[in-house]
Formats: sequence, structure tokens, C-alpha cells
Amino acid sequence: MKFAPRLSLVVTLMLGCASAPQVPASQPCAASPEVEVTLLRLGGLDGVRRRTRVGSRYAEISAMAWHGDTLWLLPQYPERFARPGEEAALLSLSRAEIEAAIAAPERVLTPGRVPMRLGAAATLPGSEGFEALVVEGDALWVTVETTVNERTAGVLLRGQVGADGVVSLDAAVSPHGQLEAPRALPNTGFEALVASPDGVAALFEANGAALGELAPRALLFARDLASPPRAVAMPRIEYRITDATPVDAAGRFWVTQYFFPGDWFLAPAETPAVHTVEALVELQWSPAAITRTARPPTVLRLGHHPRNWEGLVRLGDRGFLLVTDEWPDTLLGFVPR
Repeated sequence: MKFAPRLSLVVTLMLGCASAPQVPASQPCAASPEVEVTLLRLGGLDGVRRRTRVGSRYAEISAMAWHGDTLWLLPQYPERFARPGEEAALLSLSRAEIEAAIAAPERVLTPGRVPMRLGAAATLPGSEGFEALVVEGDALWVTVETTVNERTAGVLLRGQVGADGVVSLDAAVSPHGQLEAPRALPNTGFEALVASPDGVAALFEANGAALGELAPRALLFARDLASPPRAVAMPRIEYRITDATPVDAAGRFWVTQYFFPGDWFLAPAETPAVHTVEALVELQWSPAAITRTARPPTVLRLGHHPRNWEGLVRLGDRGFLLVTDEWPDTLLGFVPR
């Protein structure tokens, strides 16, 4: 329907204004124009192992993070990209390659591979793959989604980049690394990790009306996972949060906001549940509470099909990079600031 993009813009801005505590009630939220996503061409994403579904759609990228000037893309099932003798692999692109492709969108980006040892992730009961990634220097943290007794939860695991360039995850799950969903909702988990000055925060996917009476909370973990996490208040953000950038020097970070019309249970009762929403929302970090900033959402101009953006990173001051999982394909996009 031709009017769907415009209605999705209105819905997103209404929700953004209503839940932004730093915007005075008398000050209307400025209407943010829709921003076009420049799609960059990706190649070489077919799985390597036999009996793996092939085709770029099945890369199923779940998250992205910078390791120096190299962008890491985390597949939901990184074992699909293992070469002989490897357990699994991340995908990688250099910043220079990405910058060149933005300048010349006809260029094809072919990711490299970063070997990975799965550690405890290889034997988790009910594992449904990786969902989130954050990197600091040569240290990293990932979430793995699990479903046990029909309840979705997950674990937070640490990792390290070795001198050989191999990423190795911890061999055992920390007793403090468990991720319990605040409410049992279909196909929802902890899909975003935030690197903050106070630790690593895990954000649950649903933080709006779907929580009912529950207040949204992030879980803040010590980097060594040596103590139980504590709850940090979150603003209500409707639909799904599927990834986040690290906190910057000003305490700001961005999250993806996504709604697929089939996810009727995530829509507020007063909002039509038939229009796709794709947006970026700026938040302010503090150890006491995460809040909305006064900046209106960056609303993405919709494509022909809903795009499930599951990875988000900043590209310096230029803007953002986004990546989808498998719907409608594995897409890498650039969004200018």
C-alpha cells in the first residue's frame, strides 16, 4: 500500500514523542524527514559446510560491531561459515572497503572470515543461535538465545581475540551470565548489548505495550561476569529493539526500532498493527536510568518489503551501518547522519 510508509512515520513519531522524558510537554516533537537507506552490495555469503542451507539470505546476520577498523558481522549460526578445521567463523569487512562501496555503490563487498571457537555456546541446551555482540579492544561479549521448556531466555558469554586472531568464547557459562526474559513473548530475547562506562548492558527486545504492567529494564553486567547483574530503568519503546551502538563520550547511544505487521502482539492497542516501522532512536546512558533524548527518531524510508534490521553500528560521524538477518535477504545499508 502506497500510504504505508507515511503512516509508519506518523506512528513512530507519535510513540517517540510520547515516551521522551527529556522533551518538555509544551514542546512538540519535530517531524523528522524519512531517510533513505543506501544498500551496499554483498557477495560470497553462501555457507561453506555441506548440508547447510545456502544463499545469501541464510547468512542470518544477528549483530555487528567494530574491532578496530574491521567490522565484524555475527551470523546467528557462525558454524555455517567454518572452513575445514574450524568450529565457526565471524564475517568481516574493512572500514576502507565499506567507505569505498558507499562512494561507488556498484562495488561488491565480499566479507572475510574470522575463525571462532564456540566454547560453551557449542553445548547449550535449547540453543537457537547468537543474537548480540559487543567488542572492546580484544574483549567481546555475545548473547545466545535458548528455549527450554518453551520459555525463551539466553546467556551472556565473554570472549577474547587471541594472538592468532581467533575469537574464543568462554568454555563455561558464568552463574551470573543467565538472561531471563521478563515476560514470555513469542520470538523475543536479548538482542542488543551496550558497552557503557559501567559495564555491559543487555536489552530485552520488547520494551513497550507487550510488557503489560511490567516496567522495562536493562540488565547491567560487570565485564568479568563475576557478580549478578542489576536492573537499570529503560524508557518504553514500542515494538522491537534489535541492536544498539556503544555509548559515546557524551553518554549517547542509538538503538534500532522495528515492527513487522505480523507481530500484532507487540503493537499498542490504540495503534494500527498493519504498518511496518523501521527507525533509529537515540538514548542517553546513566547508571541510574536509560532515558530518551530530545532528538526525534530517524525514520527510515521503507523498501518494497519489511527489512528486519538486526545489526547497527556507527560509521564515525558519517552515519550508521545496518544489516538484516534473512528478511527479505541479507542486506547491508548505510544511513547518513
